[in-house]
Amino acid sequence: MEQEIRDDYRTVAGWLLYYHERRAAYEQRREEILQSSTASEYCQAPARAGISDATGKRGVKLADLEETGEWLTLVTEIEKGLPPKLCLLLRLRREALYAKTRLRGRPAWVSYAQGKYANEIAKRTGRRPSDCWVEDRTLFSWWDKIVTYATIKASKRGLL
Repeated sequence: MEQEIRDDYRTVAGWLLYYHERRAAYEQRREEILQSSTASEYCQAPARAGISDATGKRGVKLADLEETGEWLTLVTEIEKGLPPKLCLLLRLRREALYAKTRLRGRPAWVSYAQGKYANEIAKRTGRRPSDCWVEDRTLFSWWDKIVTYATIKASKRGLL
């Protein structure tokens, strides 16, 4: 049971972190399916290739994308429903995936997010970054809260 929970959390965290990449791939794939030429599909398909109707084939391909669309909608709703500090953390967590850091020890996203979070909140509030510093266990707690909330929502929608 614990492994299943960890797997669900990992799945949800993946959707939260890689949302923009998956949205772009989804839109590109959807557009490719919608723009595919019926004539070329008809010419290339063998006589007994399953669905002979080109529109039907497109429908099947679009249906395969439906679950991805549901995940993307869920992540969009989660982002809109998060309090500002958690929304900022999610954004920083995504940025940290591609940040080039030479940090060792704990996960690199924590140090990255701590510094960026303190600077951003300091700009917003007019305080010093040192006054806005957040401990790493707080960041872990906030991340866990985001993932737990998203996991519950995904479960309710039958995505897990």
